[in-house]
Amino acid sequence: MWKILLALLCGFFVGKIGRNSSFLRRVGRVFTAGGLLFLLFAMGVRLGMDESIRQGFPRFGSLALGCAFASGVGAAVLASVFERLLGRRTRQ
Repeated sequence: MWKILLALLCGFFVGKIGRNSSFLRRVGRVFTAGGLLFLLFAMGVRLGMDESIRQGFPRFGSLALGCAFASGVGAAVLASVFERLLGRRTRQ
């Protein structure tokens, strides 16, 4: 645990000292992308190891599709309602 905190503090101070350095900005972007890809990989490994999650993929897929569809329809309906409400106020 202390090693992680020490590494975090060292990175913080290097970033604070060299915040105007274009090299550090590029390195930060590479580490951010690499860290994100590693986390996604680790999550995939974890999901692949769990039998109950693998068996529930069809249900999860249909639930995700339903949520995405409902979100899109809800956003369109709310946008239409707010446009009509706000449009009436600006015309008066």
